[in-house]
Amino acid sequence: MASLDNIKMILEIEEDDTSMDGLINLYIIRAKNYVKNYLSIDEIPNALSDVVEDWNVNTKLNKFLKVYSCLYSAGVK
Repeated sequence: MASLDNIKMILEIEEDDTSMDGLINLYIIRAKNYVKNYLSIDEIPNALSDVVEDWNVNTKLNKFLKVYSCLYSAGVK
């Protein structure tokens, strides 16, 4: 299944940085629900876990990371 650790690795977020874990987990839940509803299935097969992770990275987190990057660059933590 989609993994917080995998998404953090793809986004190059340090494992010990937990500042975005709640948000990432929220998007994992939303991505899973989207895939289940789109395919009309109750459970996501393991073969689709990469799709859930990629969906998180490419669609939903992209906006947040742009804002986070700007704030981080400006010294806001």
